[in-house]
Amino acid sequence: MHIHHVVPHTGGGVGAAIQNLIRTWPKRDSHSLTQLVSPIDDRCLAGIRKMNIRTTVSDDLGHLRDAIKSADDILCHWWDTLQVEHVSSVLPPAKTYFWIHISG
Repeated sequence: MHIHHVVPHTGGGVGAAIQNLIRTWPKRDSHSLTQLVSPIDDRCLAGIRKMNIRTTVSDDLGHLRDAIKSADDILCHWWDTLQVEHVSSVLPPAKTYFWIHISG
């Protein structure tokens, strides 16, 4: 199974949570990730890349459609950001899951 992660950014606690999720996920599955905004601090994104996870930084809806088509499941990391609302039109309801991150 291939899981594609859609995330506004990988800074702070969210990036660490995604790294740990991928690290502990069953190895038979593969992952890729689209980050919607350019990183200010790319340490977590670099850590994800070190796990041989294909990552892209882009909010282009065409790219996202292509990534979604090639995935079995979509894991959208959500918190109150406009970036995720921007891409919600291309998220297929039948294979999209939301992980709600709440900080503070």
